[in-house]
Amino acid sequence: MALKRITALKRAFPGAEHVIVETLPGGRAANKALLEPHADKLGPDTLLCIAGGDGTINMVLESLLGNPKLPARSRETPVLPLWGGNANDLAHMLNGAGRKTDLPGLVRTGNVTKVYPLSCTLTDASGQARTHIAACYISFGASALTAQTLSTTFRARTLLSRMPVLRFIGELFIVVPAMTQAQTFLATEDGRHKTIYEYVFFNGPRFAKINGVKRRLGEQTFHRALVEHKRLSNLLKSAVALMRPAEADKLRAVRTEFTALEATWVQFDGEATRVYAGTHVVVTVADRPFYALSRRVY
Repeated sequence: MALKRITALKRAFPGAEHVIVETLPGGRAANKALLEPHADKLGPDTLLCIAGGDGTINMVLESLLGNPKLPARSRETPVLPLWGGNANDLAHMLNGAGRKTDLPGLVRTGNVTKVYPLSCTLTDASGQARTHIAACYISFGASALTAQTLSTTFRARTLLSRMPVLRFIGELFIVVPAMTQAQTFLATEDGRHKTIYEYVFFNGPRFAKINGVKRRLGEQTFHRALVEHKRLSNLLKSAVALMRPAEADKLRAVRTEFTALEATWVQFDGEATRVYAGTHVVVTVADRPFYALSRRVY
Protein backbone atom coordinates (compact mmCIF):
# COMPACT_ATOMS: atom_id res chain seq x y z
CA MET A 1 0.00 0.00 0.00
CA ALA A 2 2.80 2.41 0.87
CA LEU A 3 4.56 1.71 -2.44
CA LYS A 4 1.29 2.24 -4.31
CA ARG A 5 0.77 5.68 -2.78
CA ILE A 6 4.38 6.72 -3.35
CA THR A 7 4.10 5.66 -7.00
CA ALA A 8 0.87 7.67 -7.38
CA LEU A 9 2.58 10.80 -6.10
CA LYS A 10 5.57 10.36 -8.41
CA ARG A 11 3.29 9.99 -11.43
CA ALA A 12 1.14 12.98 -10.48
CA PHE A 13 4.12 15.29 -9.90
CA PRO A 14 6.81 14.18 -12.36
CA GLY A 15 8.62 17.51 -12.23
CA ALA A 16 9.05 17.50 -8.47
CA GLU A 17 12.04 16.12 -6.61
CA HIS A 18 11.18 12.88 -4.78
CA VAL A 19 13.44 11.63 -2.00
CA ILE A 20 12.64 8.33 -0.25
CA VAL A 21 14.02 7.89 3.28
CA GLU A 22 13.66 4.48 4.92
CA THR A 23 13.37 4.09 8.69
CA LEU A 24 15.89 1.89 10.49
CA PRO A 25 15.19 -1.07 12.79
CA GLY A 26 15.70 -0.18 16.42
CA GLY A 27 12.88 2.25 17.15
CA ARG A 28 13.18 5.84 18.33
CA ALA A 29 16.87 5.72 19.28
CA ALA A 30 17.96 4.37 15.90
CA ASN A 31 15.94 6.92 13.94
CA LYS A 32 16.73 10.03 15.97
CA ALA A 33 19.02 11.39 13.23
CA LEU A 34 16.92 10.11 10.31
CA LEU A 35 16.20 13.56 8.85
CA GLU A 36 19.61 15.17 9.42
CA PRO A 37 21.09 14.27 5.98
CA HIS A 38 18.09 16.01 4.37
CA ALA A 39 18.05 19.14 6.52
CA ASP A 40 18.62 21.44 3.52
CA LYS A 41 15.43 20.16 1.88
CA LEU A 42 13.16 20.60 4.91
CA GLY A 43 10.95 23.65 5.29
CA PRO A 44 7.54 25.05 4.26
CA ASP A 45 8.15 24.29 0.57
CA THR A 46 8.67 20.53 1.14
CA LEU A 47 5.91 18.01 1.80
CA LEU A 48 7.03 15.24 4.15
CA CYS A 49 4.89 12.17 3.40
CA ILE A 50 5.01 9.40 6.00
CA ALA A 51 4.13 5.93 4.74
CA GLY A 52 3.89 4.09 8.05
CA GLY A 53 1.81 3.56 11.16
CA ASP A 54 1.34 5.61 14.31
CA GLY A 55 4.71 4.62 15.75
CA THR A 56 6.58 5.66 12.61
CA ILE A 57 4.80 9.01 12.55
CA ASN A 58 5.69 9.54 16.20
CA MET A 59 9.39 8.90 15.55
CA VAL A 60 9.46 11.26 12.56
CA LEU A 61 7.64 14.06 14.38
CA GLU A 62 9.93 13.77 17.41
CA SER A 63 12.94 14.09 15.12
CA LEU A 64 11.41 16.97 13.18
CA LEU A 65 10.44 19.00 16.25
CA GLY A 66 13.06 17.98 18.78
CA ASN A 67 16.36 17.40 16.98
CA PRO A 68 18.56 20.44 17.77
CA LYS A 69 20.73 19.71 14.73
CA LEU A 70 17.88 20.58 12.38
CA PRO A 71 17.45 24.28 11.48
CA ALA A 72 14.43 26.18 12.82
CA ARG A 73 12.98 26.36 9.32
CA SER A 74 12.60 22.57 9.24
CA ARG A 75 9.90 22.75 11.97
CA GLU A 76 7.59 24.34 9.38
CA THR A 77 7.73 21.31 7.07
CA PRO A 78 4.13 20.15 6.42
CA VAL A 79 3.56 16.43 6.95
CA LEU A 80 1.10 14.09 5.25
CA PRO A 81 0.53 10.60 6.76
CA LEU A 82 -0.30 8.04 4.04
CA TRP A 83 -2.58 5.67 5.99
CA GLY A 84 0.05 2.98 6.56
CA GLY A 85 0.58 0.59 9.47
CA ASN A 86 -2.11 -0.80 11.75
CA ALA A 87 -4.38 2.17 12.33
CA ASN A 88 -2.76 5.52 11.61
CA ASP A 89 -4.94 7.79 13.71
CA LEU A 90 -3.26 10.96 12.44
CA ALA A 91 -4.07 10.18 8.78
CA HIS A 92 -7.74 9.68 9.69
CA MET A 93 -7.70 12.76 11.89
CA LEU A 94 -6.42 14.97 9.08
CA ASN A 95 -8.11 13.54 6.00
CA GLY A 96 -10.52 10.75 6.91
CA ALA A 97 -10.33 7.19 5.61
CA GLY A 98 -7.82 6.74 2.81
CA ARG A 99 -9.52 4.06 0.74
CA LYS A 100 -11.08 6.40 -1.84
CA THR A 101 -8.89 9.42 -1.34
CA ASP A 102 -7.58 11.17 -4.45
CA LEU A 103 -4.05 11.59 -3.12
CA PRO A 104 -2.76 13.93 -5.88
CA GLY A 105 -5.93 16.00 -5.45
CA LEU A 106 -5.35 16.18 -1.72
CA VAL A 107 -1.81 17.45 -2.26
CA ARG A 108 -3.06 20.11 -4.68
CA THR A 109 -6.02 21.36 -2.62
CA GLY A 110 -5.18 20.57 1.00
CA ASN A 111 -4.51 23.32 3.53
CA VAL A 112 -1.48 23.49 5.78
CA THR A 113 -2.69 23.78 9.36
CA LYS A 114 -1.15 23.81 12.83
CA VAL A 115 -1.61 20.80 15.10
CA TYR A 116 -0.43 20.95 18.72
CA PRO A 117 0.76 17.53 19.92
CA LEU A 118 0.70 16.27 23.48
CA SER A 119 3.88 16.62 25.50
CA CYS A 120 4.84 14.14 28.23
CA THR A 121 7.78 14.56 30.60
CA LEU A 122 8.94 11.49 32.52
CA THR A 123 11.22 12.22 35.48
CA ASP A 124 12.64 9.09 37.11
CA ALA A 125 13.49 8.60 40.76
CA SER A 126 17.06 9.84 40.20
CA GLY A 127 15.86 13.12 38.70
CA GLN A 128 16.65 12.26 35.07
CA ALA A 129 13.96 13.70 32.78
CA ARG A 130 12.99 12.91 29.21
CA THR A 131 10.21 14.42 27.15
CA HIS A 132 8.23 12.81 24.33
CA ILE A 133 5.43 14.10 22.13
CA ALA A 134 2.36 12.37 20.73
CA ALA A 135 0.26 13.61 17.85
CA CYS A 136 -2.84 11.66 18.89
CA TYR A 137 -2.63 9.89 22.23
CA ILE A 138 -0.56 8.79 25.21
CA SER A 139 -1.58 5.76 27.25
CA PHE A 140 -0.21 4.17 30.41
CA GLY A 141 -0.94 0.60 31.45
CA ALA A 142 -2.71 -2.23 29.65
CA SER A 143 -2.86 -0.95 26.07
CA ALA A 144 0.78 0.19 26.17
CA LEU A 145 1.88 -3.27 27.29
CA THR A 146 -0.25 -4.74 24.51
CA ALA A 147 1.36 -2.43 21.94
CA GLN A 148 4.82 -3.53 23.08
CA THR A 149 3.79 -7.18 22.89
CA LEU A 150 2.45 -6.70 19.35
CA SER A 151 5.58 -4.89 18.23
CA THR A 152 7.88 -7.58 19.60
CA THR A 153 5.80 -10.40 18.15
CA PHE A 154 5.56 -9.03 14.62
CA ARG A 155 9.21 -8.10 14.47
CA ALA A 156 9.87 -11.77 15.09
CA ARG A 157 7.28 -12.99 12.54
CA THR A 158 8.17 -11.14 9.36
CA LEU A 159 5.94 -13.19 7.03
CA LEU A 160 2.90 -12.83 9.28
CA SER A 161 3.39 -9.08 9.61
CA ARG A 162 3.34 -8.61 5.82
CA MET A 163 0.06 -10.39 5.16
CA PRO A 164 -2.93 -8.21 6.26
CA VAL A 165 -5.43 -11.02 6.86
CA LEU A 166 -2.98 -13.19 8.78
CA ARG A 167 -1.76 -10.16 10.68
CA PHE A 168 -5.30 -9.25 11.76
CA ILE A 169 -5.99 -12.81 12.96
CA GLY A 170 -2.63 -12.97 14.68
CA GLU A 171 -3.26 -9.66 16.44
CA LEU A 172 -6.54 -10.94 17.87
CA PHE A 173 -4.74 -13.88 19.44
CA ILE A 174 -2.20 -11.49 20.97
CA VAL A 175 -4.29 -8.47 21.97
CA VAL A 176 -7.04 -10.26 23.89
CA PRO A 177 -4.70 -12.29 26.16
CA ALA A 178 -2.36 -9.31 26.62
CA MET A 179 -5.17 -6.98 27.72
CA THR A 180 -6.58 -9.70 29.97
CA GLN A 181 -3.26 -10.52 31.61
CA ALA A 182 -2.06 -6.91 31.97
CA GLN A 183 -1.62 -5.88 35.59
CA THR A 184 -2.72 -2.67 37.28
CA PHE A 185 -0.16 -0.31 38.79
CA LEU A 186 -0.23 2.00 41.80
CA ALA A 187 0.11 5.77 41.42
CA THR A 188 -0.46 8.96 43.36
CA GLU A 189 -2.41 11.88 41.87
CA ASP A 190 -3.73 14.99 43.61
CA GLY A 191 -2.54 13.64 46.93
CA ARG A 192 -4.35 10.31 46.81
CA HIS A 193 -3.40 6.78 45.85
CA LYS A 194 -4.94 5.17 42.78
CA THR A 195 -4.89 1.73 41.25
CA ILE A 196 -4.64 2.18 37.48
CA TYR A 197 -5.40 -0.33 34.76
CA GLU A 198 -5.47 2.14 31.86
CA TYR A 199 -4.82 5.90 31.77
CA VAL A 200 -5.22 7.51 28.35
CA PHE A 201 -4.68 11.09 27.20
CA PHE A 202 -6.25 11.99 23.85
CA ASN A 203 -5.15 14.97 21.81
CA GLY A 204 -8.32 16.98 21.18
CA PRO A 205 -8.17 16.78 17.37
CA ARG A 206 -8.21 13.00 17.57
CA PHE A 207 -11.95 13.30 18.13
CA ALA A 208 -12.19 14.09 14.43
CA LYS A 209 -12.47 10.30 14.10
CA ILE A 210 -15.51 10.18 16.38
CA ASN A 211 -18.88 11.28 15.04
CA GLY A 212 -20.58 13.87 17.20
CA VAL A 213 -17.43 15.33 18.76
CA LYS A 214 -16.04 17.92 16.35
CA ARG A 215 -12.72 19.46 17.29
CA ARG A 216 -10.58 22.01 15.52
CA LEU A 217 -7.12 20.82 14.58
CA GLY A 218 -5.50 23.82 16.27
CA GLU A 219 -7.16 23.40 19.68
CA GLN A 220 -4.79 23.36 22.65
CA THR A 221 -6.59 21.05 25.08
CA PHE A 222 -6.75 17.29 25.53
CA HIS A 223 -9.07 14.72 27.10
CA ARG A 224 -8.23 12.04 29.62
CA ALA A 225 -9.83 8.72 30.48
CA LEU A 226 -8.90 6.79 33.62
CA VAL A 227 -9.82 3.13 34.21
CA GLU A 228 -8.91 2.20 37.76
CA HIS A 229 -10.21 -1.36 37.84
CA LYS A 230 -9.50 -4.28 35.55
CA ARG A 231 -13.00 -4.73 34.21
CA LEU A 232 -14.29 -4.77 30.63
CA SER A 233 -17.34 -2.78 31.71
CA ASN A 234 -15.10 0.06 32.92
CA LEU A 235 -13.28 0.20 29.59
CA LEU A 236 -16.57 0.33 27.70
CA LYS A 237 -17.92 3.01 30.02
CA SER A 238 -14.92 5.24 29.35
CA ALA A 239 -15.20 4.70 25.59
CA VAL A 240 -18.89 5.64 25.60
CA ALA A 241 -18.23 8.78 27.66
CA LEU A 242 -15.66 9.99 25.14
CA MET A 243 -18.18 9.65 22.31
CA ARG A 244 -20.70 11.96 23.98
CA PRO A 245 -19.88 15.69 23.67
CA ALA A 246 -21.33 16.63 27.07
CA GLU A 247 -19.47 13.81 28.83
CA ALA A 248 -16.27 14.38 26.87
CA ASP A 249 -16.20 18.04 27.95
CA LYS A 250 -16.01 16.90 31.59
CA LEU A 251 -12.82 15.01 30.73
CA ARG A 252 -11.07 17.98 29.12
CA ALA A 253 -7.74 19.15 30.59
CA VAL A 254 -4.65 21.24 29.86
CA ARG A 255 -2.29 19.60 32.36
CA THR A 256 -2.19 16.36 34.33
CA GLU A 257 0.52 14.98 36.60
CA PHE A 258 0.92 11.85 38.68
CA THR A 259 3.66 9.59 40.06
CA ALA A 260 3.85 5.90 39.14
CA LEU A 261 4.66 3.99 42.32
CA GLU A 262 5.07 0.74 40.38
CA ALA A 263 6.62 -0.02 37.01
CA THR A 264 4.36 0.03 33.94
CA TRP A 265 4.43 0.79 30.21
CA VAL A 266 3.55 3.92 28.24
CA GLN A 267 2.95 4.35 24.53
CA PHE A 268 3.19 7.50 22.45
CA ASP A 269 1.04 7.04 19.32
CA GLY A 270 1.82 3.32 19.43
CA GLU A 271 5.54 3.65 20.25
CA ALA A 272 5.89 1.90 23.64
CA THR A 273 8.54 2.38 26.30
CA ARG A 274 9.08 1.30 29.91
CA VAL A 275 8.15 3.47 32.90
CA TYR A 276 9.94 2.59 36.14
CA ALA A 277 8.67 2.84 39.70
CA GLY A 278 9.02 6.32 41.15
CA THR A 279 8.64 8.11 37.80
CA HIS A 280 6.81 11.44 37.92
CA VAL A 281 4.64 12.08 34.86
CA VAL A 282 3.50 15.45 33.50
CA VAL A 283 1.19 15.60 30.46
CA THR A 284 0.48 18.94 28.77
CA VAL A 285 -0.12 20.37 25.31
CA ALA A 286 3.18 21.11 23.54
CA ASP A 287 3.96 24.79 23.06
CA ARG A 288 5.35 24.10 19.59
CA PRO A 289 2.99 22.86 16.84
CA PHE A 290 3.73 20.76 13.81
CA TYR A 291 2.23 21.53 10.42
CA ALA A 292 0.04 19.10 8.51
CA LEU A 293 -1.71 18.93 5.16
CA SER A 294 -5.45 18.55 5.66
CA ARG A 295 -8.73 19.04 3.81
CA ARG A 296 -10.82 18.89 6.98
CA VAL A 297 -12.57 22.09 8.02
CA TYR A 298 -14.13 22.41 11.49
